[in-house]
Amino acid sequence: MTNSKRTTNVDDVLADYVLAAPEFDANVLQSFVKEHPEYATALRRYAQLQLTSAPASPEEVEQEEVGDDELLRIQSKVLQKMQDLRNGPSREEVEDAAGKLGTVSGLAATRAATRAVFGACEHGEETVLLHIIEPPGVVDVPEWVFSRLGSHLDVPVWALRAALPSIRSGAWTQRYSATDKPVQAQPVSWDEVVRECIDDEKVQQILLESPGPPACLDNRETGGVGDEPF
Repeated sequence: MTNSKRTTNVDDVLADYVLAAPEFDANVLQSFVKEHPEYATALRRYAQLQLTSAPASPEEVEQEEVGDDELLRIQSKVLQKMQDLRNGPSREEVEDAAGKLGTVSGLAATRAATRAVFGACEHGEETVLLHIIEPPGVVDVPEWVFSRLGSHLDVPVWALRAALPSIRSGAWTQRYSATDKPVQAQPVSWDEVVRECIDDEKVQQILLESPGPPACLDNRETGGVGDEPF
């Protein structure tokens, strides 16, 4: 059961949902969507992830064949993730990430970063990226967005996340003087920023409904959305 007085944003709602339904439960999902209709898209997207990432049965595990190279790759990723969670970013890593995020400025650099993340910048993707980096920010950005942006900037995802608040705070301070600074707006949701900035309904649907990195091609080359990776 959720506590509507404590739950004030999408992160709190999702946290309550995870506690109430560690595994997918249609009844719990329906209850949360009814109680928090403003976060229905985020709740359904998380529920979809629960369904697609359900643990394999013992029989399925036994039948699965994993080669030595694939096993080493998986082990490396697991060990790296454990190290990331255990250590966290140092101040130097956060400062380095902030510096590299600061290079996403100007037309050429912004377009390069946008293409690295979304594969195109003809539908409003540049504006989506700037919403993520600049204040007030976006609260529930999919992990694949940070992963691709981190790869483009050569920055670990955890350092990238840690650097974003300082980037947004610095941009806000520079934009307004102490005397005329307005009250800073609250961060928006991924659903809101995609629907506001992306002018192509098919691209909107891909970005909002794909549980992982979506498939979308540059319209200048294909004339539309395709099935190949970015």
